[in-house]
Amino acid sequence: MDSALVGVLHPLTRGLGFDPWVWRKYCWERHPRMGPALRDLNLVETPILMINPMCAEISIVLQTAWRVGKDGVEAGTNMVPDAIPRPIARICVTVVGAAFALFALKSFLSTVFFALAMMGVIYFGFIALNKDDGPKGSGGTASADDSLEEARRIMEKYK
Repeated sequence: MDSALVGVLHPLTRGLGFDPWVWRKYCWERHPRMGPALRDLNLVETPILMINPMCAEISIVLQTAWRVGKDGVEAGTNMVPDAIPRPIARICVTVVGAAFALFALKSFLSTVFFALAMMGVIYFGFIALNKDDGPKGSGGTASADDSLEEARRIMEKYK
């Protein structure tokens, strides 16, 4: 089954306007690759609920991160000497890992914000130093008059 299928709803939902056949049509239209999985389900007995596939992907990512974190804590706990009780070793390894993760996140965010601030300062400096430079040509007012004259000609052309 696809990860977007959540599970069985309570049978009382049928009395609240839940129509499993409408859900099957909805799922088939929006997720055609799930067609075989939906045909195999007996929706009268076990109606399903579709959730947003993006939410399912986020949930899978979070579950994977949680599993990796648990495995990392377990591996770190195994490296601690046996003289230290396992629950205390697990807590210490978790605290050290969280501190390292927060340090890495802080360093990354600090670098990103510094780069953005420098880009902003350089941009505003460039604008401030070059604001007096007008278009290169016969002069600033003459080019404005020329553009107004050209606009008038175009307007008269399409009257």
